[in-house]
Amino acid sequence: MPWIAWHKLCFPKSRGGLGFRDFNKFILALLGNQAWRLMTEGRSLMARVLKAKYFPNTSYTEADIGANPSYTWRSIWEARDVVKLGARKRVGNGKDTRVWSDPWIPNTKAKRAMSPRGNSNEQMRVEELMVPGERPLE
Repeated sequence: MPWIAWHKLCFPKSRGGLGFRDFNKFILALLGNQAWRLMTEGRSLMARVLKAKYFPNTSYTEADIGANPSYTWRSIWEARDVVKLGARKRVGNGKDTRVWSDPWIPNTKAKRAMSPRGNSNEQMRVEELMVPGERPLE
């Protein structure tokens, strides 16, 4: 019986595979959904418990794995990079959005400001770039 690599079996049938799902990617997608809920539904019991225990002073995207993580937290934390790839921050008034490190620029691959920083502060907020009294573009 000739053996074949699993990733080749996961190719679509049109490319010579059997069309199986890559279960690792599928599970990461499901965990990414839970991570998204953690970020967007901050008042839920799950979000409040995980935030209090694992990242009380930061956000989910900036959280560390911690010293003794639970299986739940370790799993949701693993999906962090997947969520970061597709997430974009809503600017609003710009007070909570950092110019250089937060993904906030739409329709760009990096979603971040990539221009030379010059003498600007690493923690510079988008609010500092806005003209007071003018409505931002949408």
